[in-house]
Amino acid sequence: MVKLPSIFKVSIEEKKDGKKRVSFYLFGQKFFSMELKARLKNIPQLDTCKYVHIMNNDKFNKPFVAFMNKHFKPEEHLFLCKRDFGNMPFPEGSNVIEIKSLDEVELNKKNIKKLISHSLIGGTVNYFYKHKKLLREKSYWGIWGMDLYNAPRNKKNDFVRKNFCGYMCGFDRDYACQKYNLSPQKFHRLFAIFPVSTDVLDKTQKIKKDYLQIQINNSCDQSTLDMLQVLAKFKDEKIKVVTILSYGQLDFREQIIETGKSIFGDKFEYVDKYMSSFDFAQHLAQNDVLILNQNRQQGVGNLVASLYLGVKVFVKRDVSTNKYFNEEGIKIYNSEDIENLSFAELGKYLEKTKNQQEVRKYFEEDYLVSLWEKFLES
Repeated sequence: MVKLPSIFKVSIEEKKDGKKRVSFYLFGQKFFSMELKARLKNIPQLDTCKYVHIMNNDKFNKPFVAFMNKHFKPEEHLFLCKRDFGNMPFPEGSNVIEIKSLDEVELNKKNIKKLISHSLIGGTVNYFYKHKKLLREKSYWGIWGMDLYNAPRNKKNDFVRKNFCGYMCGFDRDYACQKYNLSPQKFHRLFAIFPVSTDVLDKTQKIKKDYLQIQINNSCDQSTLDMLQVLAKFKDEKIKVVTILSYGQLDFREQIIETGKSIFGDKFEYVDKYMSSFDFAQHLAQNDVLILNQNRQQGVGNLVASLYLGVKVFVKRDVSTNKYFNEEGIKIYNSEDIENLSFAELGKYLEKTKNQQEVRKYFEEDYLVSLWEKFLES
């Protein structure tokens, strides 16, 4: 509160998106409030760059920025990043600018050829709804599962998602087209830069063990509970069940732990801390089976790294990654079938070597560079 005579007071509240709201009180009752316009940051690169990347910090962003600065001209790319997930490594580079809100920057500049939004969380939809001309003329949506499958359905969100001049994704084109009545011709095939490289994966060592290790999901999720019940029929087999609880739907964390321990006892383990790239790769390498039981595309990095490491992968039949990889000649199994499998069938993996060979291209920088070159030049 600003110190004023007791009959009149003012408070200034800073919101999560960086904007500020000032409220005026008379005799303790609020009679007026207004949002303060964000002060524009002085970012010289905005006057010279060709491509502006808008992102909320996540595990994919640091390796992505390093990849782009390695293979493309850093002076042509500017990365505006919000630190929404504080425990994730932040991107590095002279062309990386931390912002709290897009309202801090002026993006309507002739030199900017493409505005590339890596997901739409954190106020991005609000910005593009206010700047409809920018949206239609030079803005692209890099589709992430979390802002496609779980997107709010209202006038503002639907309008923004339907009116980008282009879309970028690897697996979700058909679903996005169906959901928002989009044209397939507006899509560009691009993939995330996975946080674990082949250099790291090749240094892992699989520890000899006399049990089958199964990982359920890549994050805390209600569907983990469902799969724990499905796997309960194997509780007396030589088995270890692990899951990741460091992020995701954390409301289910304690219930997952309680259920896992009650069914499997000391055969159940969980990871509740963020791991380095090497530790994460070493963890994945110990799995024999990975079950991504979510109802939508998630954990693509886990999926691809696991295939590379020789792990058998199950995904729900209707999830886009199941269809995509099987059409590409990479065998993905259906998680709904586990209920009817024997323990021997669960671990049997005849396509291991072929899958390892086929999945390698997703880690090859030349392949990823060619996709980005095609997109940037379009």
